[in-house]
Amino acid sequence: MKKHILLSLVILIILACLCGVAISAAGLWTIVQSQTDPSQPQSETPLEFTPFPTVETEQELPEEIRLQMDTIQAQVSQLRGLEQKESVPRFLLTADELRERVETDFFKDYSLEEAVDDVQVLAAFGLLSPDFDLYGFYRELYSEQVAGYYDPETKEMYVVKGTGFKGTERMTYAHEFTHALQDQTYDLREGLQFNDDNCEGNSEYCAAVSALIEGDAVITEETWLVRYGTKQDRQQIQDFYGSYQSPVFDSAPQYMQEDFLFPYTQGYEFVSTIYDESGFAGIDRAFRNPPVSTEQILHPEKYPDDVPETVTLPEVKAVLGNRWRELDDSVLGEWYTYLVLSAGYDPETRLEASEARDAAEGWEGDRYIALQDETTGEMLVLHKVLWEDENEAREYSQAFQRYAEKRWGVRQSGYEETWFKWQDDEVISILAQQDRETIWLLAPNQQVVDQVLVFLNLER
Repeated sequence: MKKHILLSLVILIILACLCGVAISAAGLWTIVQSQTDPSQPQSETPLEFTPFPTVETEQELPEEIRLQMDTIQAQVSQLRGLEQKESVPRFLLTADELRERVETDFFKDYSLEEAVDDVQVLAAFGLLSPDFDLYGFYRELYSEQVAGYYDPETKEMYVVKGTGFKGTERMTYAHEFTHALQDQTYDLREGLQFNDDNCEGNSEYCAAVSALIEGDAVITEETWLVRYGTKQDRQQIQDFYGSYQSPVFDSAPQYMQEDFLFPYTQGYEFVSTIYDESGFAGIDRAFRNPPVSTEQILHPEKYPDDVPETVTLPEVKAVLGNRWRELDDSVLGEWYTYLVLSAGYDPETRLEASEARDAAEGWEGDRYIALQDETTGEMLVLHKVLWEDENEAREYSQAFQRYAEKRWGVRQSGYEETWFKWQDDEVISILAQQDRETIWLLAPNQQVVDQVLVFLNLER
């Protein structure tokens, strides 16, 4: 299941995120003022800087905008305490040009076939309808949400060309230039291993690193807005949100909306905890020793010592036959465990957010495998979770039972306290708890269930 970790540097829902965090000038000032040293120079204090040489690709930039960008870069570099080591090529594109570039960059690594497979896996977890057009939806979402981005692969900055370089564009530029400084200091792709190849097999780590990267940029951007942003900037930002609409994002499945905002909202909370304790120096230490799980992001007190346990699964495909194709073999993590319970595409199957949050807490590691019968299209999912202790496993098991009854109906009788079964017209779902371990199996019929359970030595 592709979690689209790298989208956090491409789709800028960051402005909408800030709207939710503290969009009013007064509210934003109150939040950031507590993080800003009042002894430091404010916006009226001139900042001396030496611009990097203008690169050839920037000749189309208006001089006024180029100077504003140079000034913001120097301000962000000073605020963040990170030295700009080399120039960053900057491109001012129309919204259509920027959208086309983002689509090209993303879809060259994401095919229609991969999207179809992702839908089947996500549907098995109850997060999407099986007929959802994921590929088409992403194209529409890009058309709506792209505002600009820094590309850590090409080391280039892209900014949308609007009616001018106003408050929203200036704030966005402060955010994105923070990514450039992060990259020049820590090397996002190779140093932090935040790249497609690594994230494909290590999505939980990349989700955590994405939250660190974006949380840092949000705090830096907010601090910049308070210290260097003008009254006009703040008014223009407020005016922007007075008319801002996002019908595509608003129509997204519940899990997708929450997951897209995770790096910004949860990343902001995680980084804020570090910042409150030790400022940007503490954030720099986090970049040198990055978080490794969404559990650490959701519970900053568990960073950096509480690392996930490795969970393995046997080769289930070997016992089922060649007609079964593996669609995914990955980790849900605490965050997606929460989303499965609370953000299904069918609102009737959802647990309350607080209940799902409590159930997912105590996660220590997991692994799942998703297979599809190529002759029938039927799905099989096997998910194994290790919990902190037996009590945490039991709490999850009890929550899962409530979720399962919402999704598949009343559980079948004749099973013991730690073994549960549900069945509807399409699938059989089984949950077993053994000490601090839970195993969930979703299969199309009893024959497949029996094959897998015998293979796992879990037959009843």
